[in-house]
Amino acid sequence: MKNAELFFVVGLVSDHSMRAYTLFKFRHPNLNWEVHFCPDIVTLKCSCMMFESIGIPCCHMVVVMKVEHLEKIPQSCIMKRWTKLAKVYTRSVPVNETNNDMDRFV
Repeated sequence: MKNAELFFVVGLVSDHSMRAYTLFKFRHPNLNWEVHFCPDIVTLKCSCMMFESIGIPCCHMVVVMKVEHLEKIPQSCIMKRWTKLAKVYTRSVPVNETNNDMDRFV
């Protein structure tokens, strides 16, 4: 693994409903991220916001999944647009009911 990045958990703040992990990148102590993990509903949220912007869990979230001993990716970390059910959630308009030329681009 030539360009493998190593992340370390250097902090953990925990209360009854959530755990906040602080991660640092190896040899770059000025780069840090915070991942919030809620074990009750098994959700993760990272300060890098990659999941919210791209829809793919970031490597920081994967590190926390490993620390928490999760055996599979939680459903909350899988966007519906990446599943086989994505077509079920799209808007469908019958062709004969379009009243605007722009409707075909929706």
